[in-house]
Amino acid sequence: MRLSAQRILYTLNDSGAEVVLLHPDFLPVMEEIRCQLTSVRSFVLLADGQHVPPTSLPFGGEYEALLSAASSDFDFPEFDENTRAVTFYTTGTTGDPKGVCYSHRDISLG
Repeated sequence: MRLSAQRILYTLNDSGAEVVLLHPDFLPVMEEIRCQLTSVRSFVLLADGQHVPPTSLPFGGEYEALLSAASSDFDFPEFDENTRAVTFYTTGTTGDPKGVCYSHRDISLG
């Protein structure tokens, strides 16, 4: 794992993440920091058919199962092209990681 548990904790708290998509390899780290997460309410597991050890984390479901159960008729809401689409974090080599936000327009224009 490239990031320490403390860096992951900082990034999730700083971003205000409410749902975390999680590979089973990261279960021990999330269990370690769970009580310190300030905004995360649920986890979505990216198991891809792998065995998942028992965990106390609150799961909203397994990603592929959630996709299969979802309606194919999704009505996307209208939003401004400058709305934030994603936030990427630096590795924090000179301190805490810094978040860089990209809008939908930024992403579509490449």
